[in-house]
Amino acid sequence: QLVRIRNADSEYTGKIVGLSQSRCTLMDRQGRLIELDIKTLKEMERLPERFRPDSTSTFRAELAREFGRSYKITGTTHYLVCTPRGQTSKYADLFEKTYRDIEQFYRVRGFRISKPDVPLVAVVFTNQKEFAEYCVKDGVPPRPGLQGYYSLVSNRVALFDTNGAFRSAKIEPMAANESVLALSGITGQTASTIVHETIHQVGYNIGIHSRLGETPIWMVEGLATVLEPSQMRNRRSNQNS
Repeated sequence: QLVRIRNADSEYTGKIVGLSQSRCTLMDRQGRLIELDIKTLKEMERLPERFRPDSTSTFRAELAREFGRSYKITGTTHYLVCTPRGQTSKYADLFEKTYRDIEQFYRVRGFRISKPDVPLVAVVFTNQKEFAEYCVKDGVPPRPGLQGYYSLVSNRVALFDTNGAFRSAKIEPMAANESVLALSGITGQTASTIVHETIHQVGYNIGIHSRLGETPIWMVEGLATVLEPSQMRNRRSNQNS
């Protein structure tokens, strides 16, 4: 059910996904989680319609306002991917392909798969400086060595291209010890980060993990490590692997 909740500062619209004696967790129409203190709530109104995500056009417009004209939003079946203008849609292709591989991996092994409540959002920054500035706004400490992350609160993946620019035509040789996916020219750490964080994002959006419960880190990171190699995700005929 769609609800509208007011406290002393703001008004929120979405669906209630978590409720305790002290906290109310709301998911808005773009998939963000909003945690509210029960004691601060002034009013809750049940709206006549059911919860549904913002339309794709509304979602795109919101992202365009947030990131400005220097960024382009590319849509796929499951994703809205925000990248600097002048760079190709191949980032979006990689996110979408990784989504499909992960979903298929779980499906053929008997996991109950659900559809994401909202389109998934990923943001690829050109450089580390822009990424660090976004981290601060997103409440994520931009610690040294952080190249990307998936946020349970915003439900977004954010990262920066460690190559500094997209190399469209050339697939470069990779070190033997790198667990990476080379697809359409995206290679090295950038490809590895996209795959790793997408595994997290997809798992939390198709019912493998819960964004509200505290899934053990060893399980979340362990599954991501298992699924990083492309040959593992594409092993569709062997359900026991």
